[in-house]
Amino acid sequence: MVEFWTLTGVERQLSDQRTQRGRLGLAVLLKFFQFEGRFPDYHKAVPLPAVDYVAEQLDVPVRGYPETFFVLLQRDQAASLR
Repeated sequence: MVEFWTLTGVERQLSDQRTQRGRLGLAVLLKFFQFEGRFPDYHKAVPLPAVDYVAEQLDVPVRGYPETFFVLLQRDQAASLR
């Protein structure tokens, strides 16, 4: 998990420009896209241990992640490809 889900400095900087929940969503989308070559279709496509690991790196809570996932997915897909 460490190999695929550890955030780089640039990914952290990009995530820092978001709200707390947005930081987690964007970081998860970035890492999932790097690993799978696509965006996840729904929040359960991302393994919960991976979400926990990314949240720990960003020092943000996981609470609220599933509820905001689709909103973040739609908004951040374009930003992740820039």
